[in-house]
Amino acid sequence: MVKKECFEKESEDINTNSNETLSLHFDNVSQNGQILLNGFNDHSIEQLNLNLNHTECEDDEQIVLEQSRIKLDYYEKGNDDLTVCLYTKSVLNESVIVDFEETAFNVKFHTNDLKFLSSFPSASSNTTFIWTLELKYAIKPEECSFKVNTVKIEIYLKKKESFKWDQLAIVKPKNVNGIEPKSSVYTVGADFNLQSTKTPSNVWIPATGEVGPPPAPPLPPITKPKFLEKPKEICSWMQSSVPLGVGYTGLDNLGNTCFMNSVIQCLSNTEELRDYFMSNHFKDDINENNPLGTGGSMAISFAVLLKHLWSGQHLSYSPSKLKSLMGEKISQFSGFAQQDAQEYMAFLLDSLHEDVNRIKIKPYIVNSQSSDDELQIPDEELANDFWKKYRMRNDSVVVDLFQGQYKSKLVCPVCTKVSITFDPFLYLSIPVPKTLLLLSVYFFSTDSSKKPTKFLVKIHSESKVKKLVQMIAVRTNVAVSNLQLIQVSNGTIEHYFLPENTIPKLDAKDMLLMFEVLRKDSEGEDICEFVVQQRLKVPQQTSNICSQCKCNPDGKLKRCTQCYRSSYCNQNCQKKDWNEHKKTCHYQPEPVGCPFLITLPRSKCTVKNLNQLSSEYSKHSVDVFHPESRTPNGDIDNCMENTTSNSSRKFVLRNLSRDVIADSDDIPSEIFFGDFQEKSYVTMEWMNNDKESLIVESKDLDHSYDILEAEKVQNEVVDISLEECLQMFTEPEVLTPQEAWYCPRCKEHREASKQLTLWRLPQILVVQLKRFAFKNLIFRDKIDKFINFPLSGLDLSDYCCGNSLIQEKPVYDLYGVINHYGGMYGGHYTAFAKTSLNGKQIDWRVFDDCRVNDMDEDYVVTKNAYILFYRLREDKNCSF
Repeated sequence: MVKKECFEKESEDINTNSNETLSLHFDNVSQNGQILLNGFNDHSIEQLNLNLNHTECEDDEQIVLEQSRIKLDYYEKGNDDLTVCLYTKSVLNESVIVDFEETAFNVKFHTNDLKFLSSFPSASSNTTFIWTLELKYAIKPEECSFKVNTVKIEIYLKKKESFKWDQLAIVKPKNVNGIEPKSSVYTVGADFNLQSTKTPSNVWIPATGEVGPPPAPPLPPITKPKFLEKPKEICSWMQSSVPLGVGYTGLDNLGNTCFMNSVIQCLSNTEELRDYFMSNHFKDDINENNPLGTGGSMAISFAVLLKHLWSGQHLSYSPSKLKSLMGEKISQFSGFAQQDAQEYMAFLLDSLHEDVNRIKIKPYIVNSQSSDDELQIPDEELANDFWKKYRMRNDSVVVDLFQGQYKSKLVCPVCTKVSITFDPFLYLSIPVPKTLLLLSVYFFSTDSSKKPTKFLVKIHSESKVKKLVQMIAVRTNVAVSNLQLIQVSNGTIEHYFLPENTIPKLDAKDMLLMFEVLRKDSEGEDICEFVVQQRLKVPQQTSNICSQCKCNPDGKLKRCTQCYRSSYCNQNCQKKDWNEHKKTCHYQPEPVGCPFLITLPRSKCTVKNLNQLSSEYSKHSVDVFHPESRTPNGDIDNCMENTTSNSSRKFVLRNLSRDVIADSDDIPSEIFFGDFQEKSYVTMEWMNNDKESLIVESKDLDHSYDILEAEKVQNEVVDISLEECLQMFTEPEVLTPQEAWYCPRCKEHREASKQLTLWRLPQILVVQLKRFAFKNLIFRDKIDKFINFPLSGLDLSDYCCGNSLIQEKPVYDLYGVINHYGGMYGGHYTAFAKTSLNGKQIDWRVFDDCRVNDMDEDYVVTKNAYILFYRLREDKNCSF
């Protein structure tokens, strides 16, 4: 079931006896096979009759479309030209015919769009679709044209007279009793399908001179949630005998204007802004000569609208004047396409700001980036200078109420140039994580005798590695700089992470290991870091068939001593197979157990210490057996005895060149260690060959585990809090190549590190949840996650600079929410709001266009929340 928008326009200047001035009313509803067409006058019905009769004479089927079957938008270029866009996919270019008349145009086309064709049972790519639109004003048919592309038909109209059109189409209105004038109603029986071109016997089509059709049958009700149910009296032009309440006036939907209505309702419930405009104080501030404003027209229209909303005399009121003014100023709001509520709010507040800007002549001011010398200036002094310069050009009630200031810090990754600015903001646009991850992280202490500890961590998928490191640092009381994260898969190291890397996508076989490491600044000397990979000298898997003769002898086969993967009955078989075997004969070590990191101060980098630590770390991930005893780890602690004798060792350490790491004593040797860099890769090779008779097997990582803490984390993983989104907002990020910053020192664009923190907070804090994210350069996606935001007591202390101007805890309480229902390319906006008037509290109400109902506070927090309105508590101080 598709809900069609109802558009009613009320104007005191309308002459009801005029045939030229008509209110616009679209009401095309199809339910249970019954279709009611409003908006066809006598001429359009006669034309439809002609079209239906004409199609009977043609071979190919023709289908006359309702206006609502094709998405329509239009915009004006000056006063002479107008462009109409019909959004249709896969239209056959050569099939498109547009017939222009003085007050109408007719479009015929064929399409290959299967989804569109599936709506018409008998339609095919040979079907001719006909769509007609009658215009309110006259055009010059001979100067009109059209263009076809893959997604739309653009129709260029040349106006007969040069002026702005207040509407595009001519459609008959309803009267105050809700009954359509007879001459404009076209009724279709229940069995009639408008897609058919043949006229059924039960369809009444008015002939010339007839008065009108019989009344249409009633339509079934539309089922909606209780708090969104539409009352019987819903439009501004309807009269009501029931008493109206102040603060319960809705706004008419003028055609996809729910985004505008929701913004206006939340702003009208911002009592400081409402009282400013309703008390007429704004008249003293009107700036008629501001080229960036509307000469006061927007402010006056907004004030008039607020007075009607709070008069208590309307169930609903039409914001047509405000829409018209915004359309003239911003072309994207001139038509009737769905728009983004946040964009509209930003443009509306900016227009109001410029209209009541107390600065009549704006001085020219240059806000330069901070130089190296200015970095020595205290932040408070620098921030005040930026704010003072901004207020020299911008001084209005919008700035007083809504605008704050944040600190922006950019760091060049090449020359480490730091740029600090203090920029104003009208609202906070904070990220919403697409996915919440629950990760298992194994922490290894520098004390190799301790088992690793498993931590469950809840983190956003877009987070950086440094965020994960910070979370582990808090739980282990280890400094962030002394932690290193690696990713392990099937016993090998897949990734050695840097702080700015993003959290990886893990498979079932992947593990995240966090190692405590030593650093030079804490130890006071150089540190050697070893990345140790365990492997077997001889692969575990052996063949019981001769690689040459394919026999299965009773005796034990002999392995190739170079690759250990091919087996032979004797040397003769090996020699015969050599020409073929030599192509693949190369050493391929088999990983075993878990890799680990070892860090040692330079003064303690001895072979004995390295072997000892390797032996202790390996216990957590491998079992070592002697064949005769099968006792796990039977003698592994003594594997270091007689280190100079290879025959007694259970493993050897090798460098990348496969040279054995050995030393004759415990004294650090510059000859040996001089070949190593700060980070060296080492192989721990287990001697499981026939001579050593050793069996080494991987096992699940031994670890300790806090079950109670893990259960707590798992229970918290369901919700994402507003505080977590704010934390993401204040975290440093690396700019993309498209956002690269021009470094004044390097003289080049750099992908700098950027961090935003709050410095000066406003009295009214508007928070936009960034639910719409770009998939690529063209398509956007909606993030439909539930964000748990507080109704009261939002404390922003943790997201402000440590030395900011905020002296006490900035605590905010919620009073308004704008919600978005639906997806990226279709949806609906509503608003929730509460306020006070003349000292009396008006509790939460839901605003759904012209419908306003009370609602329970428990239903305010939903997954559809898009824009939040918070007010600073009066008992808290904040600079604004």
